[in-house]
Amino acid sequence: MHVRGSSVIWRLFLSRTDRVIPKHSCSTSFLDLPQPLYMAPKFVLSVLRSLRRIRGVFHLIELRLFAGPPQSTHHNLLLDLPRELRLQIYDALAHLPVDCPVDRIRQTPRKRLARSTSTRLPIPWLSLTLVCKTIKEDLQLYTLASGNATYTLEVDNLEHRRLLTDKVTWRRIPCPPSNVRTLRADLVLRFATDFWGSGGPMGILSDLYQVLNCFIHNGPVLTRRRPLPTPIHLDTLLLQIHMIGTDAQFEAQLEGYTFDQAEVDALKQQLWQELKMYVTQVVDRGVLFGAVDKIVCRWADDGSDNGVECQWEVCAIPVGDMTEWNAYNFHWGVPGSSSLTTQANK
Repeated sequence: MHVRGSSVIWRLFLSRTDRVIPKHSCSTSFLDLPQPLYMAPKFVLSVLRSLRRIRGVFHLIELRLFAGPPQSTHHNLLLDLPRELRLQIYDALAHLPVDCPVDRIRQTPRKRLARSTSTRLPIPWLSLTLVCKTIKEDLQLYTLASGNATYTLEVDNLEHRRLLTDKVTWRRIPCPPSNVRTLRADLVLRFATDFWGSGGPMGILSDLYQVLNCFIHNGPVLTRRRPLPTPIHLDTLLLQIHMIGTDAQFEAQLEGYTFDQAEVDALKQQLWQELKMYVTQVVDRGVLFGAVDKIVCRWADDGSDNGVECQWEVCAIPVGDMTEWNAYNFHWGVPGSSSLTTQANK
């Protein structure tokens, strides 16, 4: 076999040894001379021996230079499937329930380090977009055409009757924040929850208000440092109330007094009236205009209260002075965002 890398070198030596090496003594390969070169200079013989030893090296270099790039043996099995099957897989991923607890209020640096919370949400379809560009484009087209645009959020006051817990939990996030159109908030409330007192609204109402405020401006990560470029616009805000059974701790405070079913129903009716009054005041204030079009409030399907529902249409109403509302932590907007209150005034 002739080695291309060595042929150039041999031509150089041939021009120097034509007079001392008989032409009939040269075979087709200069590395396989049929007879010793008695008349060749000693330095030529030493070079020939060296080149004979590194003949294998030239061969390897030639293979590397003229061989094509290595062929990958890995195949993306998902992309090998027909597009219809891939869309079914994307649909199944979008409907998977998630369990993503997030802070509803920004923690102090000391608490943040102690709890070491992460702002990344483990969402299956979002992780799949990182595989390759083709899958990412498929998922983008799917989210636009599927109509899966309802987020589900669970909030509760199980730690304190008059305040929400520090964390809320996302149960369903089937699309990017720019595509969401409905937010369903499941309110899991302790027995005898108070929404209103003699001095005004309880803290749980402002907590609910601020959860919506942070979601509109920051998206699912409620405490992110920079707000979204464009605030979220919801067609529908659905408040679904779940009340757990009677609170043993609350009953213990009443010296062991237990509630019968009629009293439980009366407390639920009072809670329902207080919540409707609160939502009516927020809608009439006008701060939600441009963020939410309609609010629906209803009890969860627990049998006895099935079908009870109220709806509010959010209209453009002048906001007016917000001093008193801000004093109760009902301010609208987050740092770095354009306040929707200004837009409503305009």
